[in-house]
Amino acid sequence: MNENKSKLKETIFIVFGCILFVVAYILQAKLTQSGLKGALMQGQVLIAVLLTVFLGKKGLITSLSLNILYSVSNVMRVIMSKDISATPGVISPLITIIICCIIYSYSQKITTTSNELLEKNKELTETNRIIREKDEKLIYLAYYDILTGLANRQLFVEQIDEMIGNDSSSYFNVVIADIDDFKRIIDAYGHNTGDIVISTYADRLRSYCGQAGFIAKFGEEEFAMIIKNTPDDMDIEEYVDKLRMTLFAPIVVNDTPIQLTMSFGVTEYPAAGKNSNEILRNTDIAVTNAKMTGRGRICFLNQNKYL
Repeated sequence: MNENKSKLKETIFIVFGCILFVVAYILQAKLTQSGLKGALMQGQVLIAVLLTVFLGKKGLITSLSLNILYSVSNVMRVIMSKDISATPGVISPLITIIICCIIYSYSQKITTTSNELLEKNKELTETNRIIREKDEKLIYLAYYDILTGLANRQLFVEQIDEMIGNDSSSYFNVVIADIDDFKRIIDAYGHNTGDIVISTYADRLRSYCGQAGFIAKFGEEEFAMIIKNTPDDMDIEEYVDKLRMTLFAPIVVNDTPIQLTMSFGVTEYPAAGKNSNEILRNTDIAVTNAKMTGRGRICFLNQNKYL
């Protein structure tokens, strides 16, 4: 529809231009004053230029045709009347033809250059999009675990440091949960099953902790949590104990139930240390103590308490 409208406008412009050009020619033939003839001749030049500028190739062809006919008719008038006063009517259209050809040539160069710039702009836009996507992927890989989608150790450490930096008097607990005998599962069932186990634990942690904790995949078989506010003002011992029971539920892989236990280490900031390095070192000690005292247990290091 738009294309048809555009063609109609072009046709109207060409017809209107031709009519004006012919009218100017007829008036020149009837007028005797050279000043008015010159004005009409300049009007014809303007019509030819406008047709070339606004209609491109079609306008150029129309302008060339009109000026060639105009020049030929004036040549005939000079020959028949032997009146050299009509000579400008021969020269002017020839000059107009040259002007229109120059305008069209430069407009084509400008159009070609513009199209090339548009293509380069598209290429640059696409390149920037690809770079941006790669940057986003690199950032994701730097801070998140691919298998579970959880934060990784680096982001977890930065989260602790940020919390301490924002409010050094804030209170929170750090929990590390380590799967007991995970290597036995890998040896018995393979790495695919191991990935399913890890992914299942990640989903259970998300479901249990919700907005109460910041969760991370800490190592091959370790998860870590920052617990700031437990739901319903539950104390940390009860909260972690319920989490343990949730995680201890068997995981079914290919119709085979796999029963695993996890050992938990729990520390409290600021008692556990002044920075992330001290806090995590003490939390690792708590996990180790939990494993050494029977596995599947919880060790509250700063409270010297086991569950």
